[in-house]
Amino acid sequence: MKLLSEKWIPRLIVITPLLTLAVVTFLIVYFYAQRFNYYFEEESRRYMAEFVKVEKKQGEEFVKDLGLLLEYKDNRIEEEIKKTLTERVNIAYDTAKYIYDTYHGKISDQMIKQQIKDALHKMVWHQKRNYIWITDFEGNNILSANEQINDKNILDYKDADGRLIIREEIDLVKQHEEGFLTTYFRDNQSEQLMYVKNFGHYDWFFGTGRHRGDAKAELMQSTLKMLREMPTDMTAFIAIFNQNEPLLISKGARAYIHDENVRQIQHSLNDKSSWYYLPSQKALILSEYFEPFGWHLIYGFDITHFTEKLQLQIGELSDEIDAERLNIIMASLFVLVIVGGFSLLLSRRIIAIFERYQKEVSIRESVLRELNETLEKRVSEEVDRHREKENMLIQQSKMAAMGDMISMIAHQWRQPLNQLSYIFMNIEGAYEHKEYTWIKKSKREPGSWSLCPIPLMILEIFSVLTRHVKH
Repeated sequence: MKLLSEKWIPRLIVITPLLTLAVVTFLIVYFYAQRFNYYFEEESRRYMAEFVKVEKKQGEEFVKDLGLLLEYKDNRIEEEIKKTLTERVNIAYDTAKYIYDTYHGKISDQMIKQQIKDALHKMVWHQKRNYIWITDFEGNNILSANEQINDKNILDYKDADGRLIIREEIDLVKQHEEGFLTTYFRDNQSEQLMYVKNFGHYDWFFGTGRHRGDAKAELMQSTLKMLREMPTDMTAFIAIFNQNEPLLISKGARAYIHDENVRQIQHSLNDKSSWYYLPSQKALILSEYFEPFGWHLIYGFDITHFTEKLQLQIGELSDEIDAERLNIIMASLFVLVIVGGFSLLLSRRIIAIFERYQKEVSIRESVLRELNETLEKRVSEEVDRHREKENMLIQQSKMAAMGDMISMIAHQWRQPLNQLSYIFMNIEGAYEHKEYTWIKKSKREPGSWSLCPIPLMILEIFSVLTRHVKH
């Protein structure tokens, strides 16, 4: 196992960095891809919510602004009518005055009147429904686009409300020179606003009028024309319903407001401003009711189209991310090659070191093997030498003990021998002094007897020997 590990160490040195780098690269790319997917999912939801929020706000502002514009124009209808009528009558008045000032005294009044009538006869609008008329203070109709009343006295004409409207015109002109009146000429017509002005010559006064309904219809038509020409993007569209019937559908809405969708919108329309969802087309629609015109102002936007654009952008960005992934992989491969080359060089160096190490280890193993082979013999020799040393030490200890015993024995015998030596010396002295008697008289005490030195010495030797024999 150890040899196997040592064998795989150089390979692991090469494989480990490459494998680690490959794993790290994979993890980075995987993490990057996951984060990319999560990011775009979150961003898609956020963009979708933001898109819906912005489009709703834009739609609400558009419908509100359009309603304010229509309300402003509707409130100014009477003012605009008065302005238009005043301008028309002033033009007629200036024209007639110019003719009168030019030809008065040069030609007859009859001819001047005819020229004025011919000039003003051409001043008609809206298919002769609006024109300039001339009436004198007697109620005679001098000029009118209505052939039925030309050159007739209409002083006693009554309108739909039973008013003597011609007499009121004459009274207004006589009192104020000019002014406005309102009337209903017929029951089935809308209110008409009229403007009359005193000519000052021939007891004439000029006048013109316009139905309020015609002005409102004209305003509605101009509004529809404006909305038709209004540019819209690919997601937003506008429409106008009148009495639940579509009056206007913008180009962008034709793919959404038709058939079933029209029926869904018709069932959803009410007097309150609210948003509706068309599931079949995945579109949101805002309906706002404009009461003066009886219109439902519709603003809608397509969620699908935005989703497709968002997916297209995500696809484009995904292609860029894929290119970045490829760059990361190529960079990782480049780093792998560099690290692999470096690891290969390093592994060769380490393998050389390992081989040298293995050679040294094998040499040392051979030395140890030889040492192990001679170790037993050397140990045996050392044991023998040790035993010889121990035997020598034992022998030496025995000899030392024997020497000590002999020394002690010699010591024990030395004292009696010394005593014997002293005794013999005494005997020799006694012999020299001729004192060998066994008993002699005491010189100190006359009449007493004592043993001689010789027998005394013999007794002393006997006692000494007896004592040492006991020991």
